[in-house]
Amino acid sequence: MLLDKTKLQQRHIILRIARRVITIILIFVLCNIFIPDSVPHQIKGTATLATAVQDVNYFHFQQLPSWGRWFLDGHPLSNVPLSRDKIAPQPVKRGKHLLRWQGEPFTTLSCSFEVPYQADRPGQTCQITKENTEAQDDALLINFPTRFSSQLLSSTQQQKLITAIQAYLHTFTASTTIQAGERYRDNSTISFHRASQRLQATLTFTLDTNVTGKATCQGYRLGPACSNMTTGEDCRLVCTLEWADPGTYHYWNVAVVTQPTWTYTTLPTGNQGTSRTEQTQLQGDQQITTLRIAWTQYGWSIMTHESGTSYYDDLNCSSTIYYLNSNPRYTQNAIGQETQGQNWHFVSAHNRSLGCLATTRPFEKTISGKKIYATIIQRFGVLQAANQEAHRLYPQLPLIATQAEQSVTQIIDQAAFIS
Repeated sequence: MLLDKTKLQQRHIILRIARRVITIILIFVLCNIFIPDSVPHQIKGTATLATAVQDVNYFHFQQLPSWGRWFLDGHPLSNVPLSRDKIAPQPVKRGKHLLRWQGEPFTTLSCSFEVPYQADRPGQTCQITKENTEAQDDALLINFPTRFSSQLLSSTQQQKLITAIQAYLHTFTASTTIQAGERYRDNSTISFHRASQRLQATLTFTLDTNVTGKATCQGYRLGPACSNMTTGEDCRLVCTLEWADPGTYHYWNVAVVTQPTWTYTTLPTGNQGTSRTEQTQLQGDQQITTLRIAWTQYGWSIMTHESGTSYYDDLNCSSTIYYLNSNPRYTQNAIGQETQGQNWHFVSAHNRSLGCLATTRPFEKTISGKKIYATIIQRFGVLQAANQEAHRLYPQLPLIATQAEQSVTQIIDQAAFIS
């Protein structure tokens, strides 16, 4: 009887061991079913799954024009997890792999890599880094060795892209009248002039693609001079931004370098209707402007991002934003408050020549014990206080001329862009 019990216990032990062995085998088989050697698949969950499956790396891919297609070992990838996207990274199994991107009309990009990833592996041409060094997962960021810019286009397409961007910038050309007594700046060393008679002021924006000269972008920048610090690209060649593309739109998010120019023309007065007119100019600083570009069956399509996306989108307010947020002369107001402690809103009208309006509500109270709204305007290259509150906070700013006060109301009534 005792012998039978001993045999029964031994059988139970053998059965438990057998069940565990079968479970381990099933897990191994299922893992190989869902992640075959040749074709990687998108799986749900986080990148911490890399610890559950041996010899698997998880990847995000660099931001490229979203109309392009990705291929891994000749197989097309769908729902590709790009940098900064909130999509689970792409799992890739052990072995040597070839990554390819094709997007008309750019040159095809390709590079090779091997899993498991090791830095400085011989023959590996893809650039691979840890996407977020603070993250607790194993996600890697993979980039092509060639920097993505307009230089990957044929010379014909480069010229067509430049022409399309310049044509878009031309749509912002606008004119208004400088009344006698108003302030304006030109290229002379004088801080500003007062108009002795009415002038026609025309504002234009030009695309700067000349890389032979020195780059001296002012205002908010992406990096030194006119470059993109993340990629090292000169934005005069159109540099790619690492911005996630919302929704399913097919865009290329870029930064370019633009320059505003004011042209002033004297207007006839009295009986001088046939008199000769005179012109002077104010060439503005180089500035970074961000754009959204698409490639369609009709060619290049250029547009700005939605209002409020970033400070770089309104090319009319770039210098105003710089002066009030970064220029040491304006980092504190008269009550000792830092500009970062104020909520600035920058407004442009459909007619950009009216100027750029900046309004803010200081968080702290003034001496009178009331919160106030300060309004500042940059008009014809001159930064001015548009009301008494702004003049009290920034006494170094001249108070706007009475003749120009209506331009503040016009900008508000015709607001086209707020950042």
